[in-house]
Amino acid sequence: MGIGIGINNRIFVSDVRDVYFQSNPFNFDASSSWSTTDAGAGGDGGDGDDTIRRGNKQQQHQTSLQVFAEDPSEFTIATQTSNARWIRETKGEKVLEEIGHNPIVCSGTTLGGAVAMESYLRAIIEEFDNTQCDIDGCDQGLHNYLLYSGRLLLANGNGATADAQSDPNNKNIATTNVLDRTNGTNRLALKVAEYSNNNDNTKSTASSTAIDNSKRSRRIDRIEFFSHGYGPVNTVGLFCGFGGKNALRKNGMLRRNENDVVPVVSNWDGTVTPVIHQIDRCAEIAGVLEREADLLWQLIIEGSFVDFLSDNL
Repeated sequence: MGIGIGINNRIFVSDVRDVYFQSNPFNFDASSSWSTTDAGAGGDGGDGDDTIRRGNKQQQHQTSLQVFAEDPSEFTIATQTSNARWIRETKGEKVLEEIGHNPIVCSGTTLGGAVAMESYLRAIIEEFDNTQCDIDGCDQGLHNYLLYSGRLLLANGNGATADAQSDPNNKNIATTNVLDRTNGTNRLALKVAEYSNNNDNTKSTASSTAIDNSKRSRRIDRIEFFSHGYGPVNTVGLFCGFGGKNALRKNGMLRRNENDVVPVVSNWDGTVTPVIHQIDRCAEIAGVLEREADLLWQLIIEGSFVDFLSDNL
């Protein structure tokens, strides 16, 4: 591997300051979260459980990537000022028109197999080299461009995106939407995009044989777009910012039992979210987490952190 890690490793690339770990994101199992789901694209429906099963097998597959969308209820890429600017300044108005209707995917957390992650990072670096963008936040614009233009899935066998053609209409990409049918919510929990050479994106699930044959030489052959409140990362900034006071608690996504040192943030289905991102934008959790973090740092400085762990674990 060019980045000096094992071929069987998975990697989580993350911000630091505003990220809080509640459990191990590598242990997240989508099938335990959605026991009643369906897939649908183009209106013909499909087997959502089968999509999740294939995904869980491929989560260990080195050419899959997982990314995490922000709350879509208020903004898309095109309607949020900063995100629209990052696309417009780097890729132009035409590209913004092509991909701007999509939910914002946060660039602060990305998870995937070692092969896929190396290819993704090389693609981001290549885009920075090409655009010479120095605007604060450019990485998110380029992140969304690579994901929604199809360039990551269309890249050639060596992982380069320079020769890959943008495919905003997904002519060579098979997409499956997995819906959370719990209590009639019908929320989009997961969108899976896979490279396909059959030029047919009208089906909810493309032929597995066609997909397998066409992606053997590809370094990224599957991208999983987890919606806000699903998956191993919950990006809460927009949700807390526009959901009103105590948005997490009001929506059943925050609880604090008697034995909990800090509040526990959950996904929509009640399972504990492994990673919370943009915690500083949620007043209902930011203060208490900051106080506990200060306490832990003080214990580390004083050399009593090991005693604290043994007393509390």
